[in-house]
Amino acid sequence: MKRTIHFTLVVLLTAILTMSCQVEDPSNVTVVKAGLLIDGTGNPPLRDVLIFIEGNRITQVTQQEEIPPGATVIDASQQVVMPGLIDTHVHPGDRANAGPSAEYRASVIQHLKQALDFGVTTIFSLGLDPDSNFALRDESWGDDFDGSRMLTAGTGFTAVGGHPTQLGTDLPNQIDDPALARQRVQELAAQGVDGLKIWVAPIGGLPVIKAEVSRAIIEEGHKHNLRVFAHLNTAEDTQTLVEAQLDGVTHIAGDSYEEETIELMRRQGTIVAPMLVQKKKGLVFSEDRELFEDPFVRRVLGQELDELKEALAQTSPEALERMAQSYQQAKENFVRLKNAGVRLAVGTDSNTSFAPVGLITHKEVETLVEAGLSPMEALVAGTRGSAEWAGVSDRLGTIEAGKLADMLILEENPLVDIRNTRKIVKVILGGRVVE
Repeated sequence: MKRTIHFTLVVLLTAILTMSCQVEDPSNVTVVKAGLLIDGTGNPPLRDVLIFIEGNRITQVTQQEEIPPGATVIDASQQVVMPGLIDTHVHPGDRANAGPSAEYRASVIQHLKQALDFGVTTIFSLGLDPDSNFALRDESWGDDFDGSRMLTAGTGFTAVGGHPTQLGTDLPNQIDDPALARQRVQELAAQGVDGLKIWVAPIGGLPVIKAEVSRAIIEEGHKHNLRVFAHLNTAEDTQTLVEAQLDGVTHIAGDSYEEETIELMRRQGTIVAPMLVQKKKGLVFSEDRELFEDPFVRRVLGQELDELKEALAQTSPEALERMAQSYQQAKENFVRLKNAGVRLAVGTDSNTSFAPVGLITHKEVETLVEAGLSPMEALVAGTRGSAEWAGVSDRLGTIEAGKLADMLILEENPLVDIRNTRKIVKVILGGRVVE
């Protein structure tokens, strides 16, 4: 009899302890019921999944558990859940007025909100940020900020008089001396940048940053545990910087990569954000004029959509043909990178011509599929791959326990039609639904 009582007590205590370990306070728990989960890892999608969230973090992803009484439930049982998109190359805000003004700050926030409306939950502002953007970067990671999370490279590096100074900005560090470059890297590291940007861009005969300066930036950046990214237009410059241990390539080269370069990128784990939409430019919208009639796109972009339509109308057939040729050349390089197993990410150079913030991220994902990726591969590039590129894969990029709860609920399956990434029902940022 004593043995029976003792056994019963053990069972009851075990059950109580198990319940208390699972959920201490169900009222602090949110559960997303996913009809189909694409978790960003590249693993096959799962049906009928429960995603448990406490605070701003995912605590469990399971097909086994019951929903505890008192938990908040987000019902996506007839829909698709995927991680929020991450764009590794954005230039938010009115760059003509970059600085500490309230007007400039408002223009950056507007772009962060616009990105989030399109399901881009994190952006990397790559190289044209005044000092005032550091505080805004920090603010964007708060639990009550209604815009995408922002990472910043502060001010990037170029040659004296090099690209992009011809666009009227004096923000880039114009440096021709390796020692000065190292000093500036140290200053940026002290400011708390999330990475470093180098422009190596022989555009219109402008000066190009010296290879020894780029090497110094990469070496000094790595001493401070900073990832280093470079805008690279040519295969030769790509080879030079990859040999110097560059972490990320932004812009695919317009001429053909050497096999040696591709193999080195694969072996070193260099991540490439090809930015094919920057080769297609106006062709992106010429080929998809239905976008101009899309109610969701119209609601988010407003007047910007009309300006985009007018810019396209002013683009000559000859210019569109040049864009098509540029894209085909880049596509050949891209296919070789893909076939070699080089790691890929999504970047867009958005807030430049024919690149509206948020929308163009979806168009890049679509273009990656057009160029040869499977829908799953393109989604991984835009989530986990971009998080790895940016150095934040410990926090973002996949729907897994321990990650920040940034995710999209979609009406239709993007594995069936990649354009379904735009059929957004809800955006969840840090565990809360953003209206």
